[in-house]
Amino acid sequence: MTRTTVAPGITWVHLVEPKLEELIALQQEFHLHELIARELRAPSSRGKAEHHENYLYLVLHIPLWSAADQTSRRGEVDCVMTRATLLTVTYEALEPLETLAERIHGNDPALGSITST
Repeated sequence: MTRTTVAPGITWVHLVEPKLEELIALQQEFHLHELIARELRAPSSRGKAEHHENYLYLVLHIPLWSAADQTSRRGEVDCVMTRATLLTVTYEALEPLETLAERIHGNDPALGSITST
């Protein structure tokens, strides 16, 4: 799990292949509904958007291109958004998010002032 401050007062928490203990800790920290916590354990068959009292829950399916195979496949990003946090969960390393994380951690000047922990 990585926590990155992406703007004053905004934190990005990113998990790849989360362990059950991490998901339990996040459920407690963000007061996630039990059904949302269960959904974060494995990929979903369809996208969704749900508004809860203190957060928005999204399941996004994104196309991932394989130049070697000349095909695309579906990758999933589950997101929980609060006023101060973006929580992302993926079930495999996804190149677009990994590239963004590398740019943030490398202090890419195009991204402005960002700190990570």
